[in-house]
Amino acid sequence: MFHEELTRKIIGAAIEVHKQLGPGLLESVYQACLARELDLTGLHFEQQKDLPVEYKGVRLESGLRLDFIVETRLSSKSNPSTPSIQFTKPNCSLI
Repeated sequence: MFHEELTRKIIGAAIEVHKQLGPGLLESVYQACLARELDLTGLHFEQQKDLPVEYKGVRLESGLRLDFIVETRLSSKSNPSTPSIQFTKPNCSLI
């Protein structure tokens, strides 16, 4: 799936949840509904994944958690040893 199409589907799912629920609910409600909406779109996703931090060569459990990871399959046609997606500084929240 192309990056633009994946982005469109994720944002579309988030907009649909917001249109159905409106503002003012707990984050956990929006997360549960977004998970259902992503499932309905056929996207593969994981929820509440730990995000360790590497500091001076040591991997530390940071207590950070990612709300969603969507379509985690990585591929690189130019260099198979290099993942096509690299994380630098993740945003704290998408929605």
